[in-house]
Amino acid sequence: MSESPNPQVAVVSVTFAPNTHLPESTRAEILKVIKSPQFHDDPEKSWLEQIRDVGVLGELQDSGYFLAKVNAAATLVDSHPRRNRYALRLEINEGQRYTLGDVRLANARDDRPLSFPVSELRDQLPMKRGDIFNASKVREGLRKLTGLYNSRGYIDMTAEPETQNADRRDVIDLVVKIDEEKPYRIGKLEFLGLTEEAQLALRPELRPGDTFDPHLVDQLLAQNKSLLPADVSDQDVKIRRNVVSGLVDIRFDFESCPEVDLDPPR
Repeated sequence: MSESPNPQVAVVSVTFAPNTHLPESTRAEILKVIKSPQFHDDPEKSWLEQIRDVGVLGELQDSGYFLAKVNAAATLVDSHPRRNRYALRLEINEGQRYTLGDVRLANARDDRPLSFPVSELRDQLPMKRGDIFNASKVREGLRKLTGLYNSRGYIDMTAEPETQNADRRDVIDLVVKIDEEKPYRIGKLEFLGLTEEAQLALRPELRPGDTFDPHLVDQLLAQNKSLLPADVSDQDVKIRRNVVSGLVDIRFDFESCPEVDLDPPR
């Protein structure tokens, strides 16, 4: 017989320490993120660290309290085989509430201009000057920047945010340092385990010499299911980049998948 899992954690009450001075709206959002996840108890109370660092601190940093500090303590109220109930006490030093100041996008390597118009890059960051500084929106903007670069062949691009607060007490300036690396084009293209008819239908979607966009590979798999084996997945795609030549070779290996019947009986 398998061992029963650790009991679930139920947070039945949350108390804010008297020295916590947060708006009621922020407190309400903190209560939501505390009570929504499901954790299982353990002797180290690792779930408490998750609540503190991901839930509470994450919500504070999304609400402008970028340098907040949080201590959390949990007291067991009662224990049952399937559920342990806890009372939570939060001591929060929220600090200053920040708004967004200047946003600058810079080449991480030198002073040369970036390969895209600054206005196009800035549009990927979903905050404007004067907005409450939101760490999640910064991360979202970095994901969008990466997606934009990837779509143009810059699959090795990295973007690192740097926050600055030198002169203005309640404003954070954001500098995003972008290391573009080099763009890639499609090199050798192989389809293994497909009929010639299926290959002829798929090859026009990815042509050697075109800019390599990883999204197009996913799109090819998603939009051509009738031509592909039933159990196809991204594990059937092998992508190999050549840094020197700037080419990406793509192999679709369906030889181990069930064959596709392009002309099923009627």
